[in-house]
Amino acid sequence: MSNAGELHFTLDRAKFFEIGRVLQRNWRTVDLGPVTFNAQPGKLTIMTSRGGGEIPCDGTGQVAAELSASQFRRLITSRFRERAPSGLMKLTFRPEFGEVAIDVAGVKARFL
Repeated sequence: MSNAGELHFTLDRAKFFEIGRVLQRNWRTVDLGPVTFNAQPGKLTIMTSRGGGEIPCDGTGQVAAELSASQFRRLITSRFRERAPSGLMKLTFRPEFGEVAIDVAGVKARFL
């Protein structure tokens, strides 16, 4: 079921989890601070107080959301058993419900 208030972006699964795992492995949750997702046509930017990265993506619209470091970690570890994530994945922003979701997990977020 698709809601009119949802924004969907398609991006490379491996690049998304690579950025997440680098941040997760190199910094403790308290060191990361809030994690900001800024999605716009052509790119997704993931930023923390300790760094981040950009991933090319397809989608329409523009949205910015802030997740706590623990919520970000929950997204990244949702696929921890998958050794080599590959292919495309959908990143969904649901401002109406205060949620950011991937295909296997959704977490609370504050929309900016």
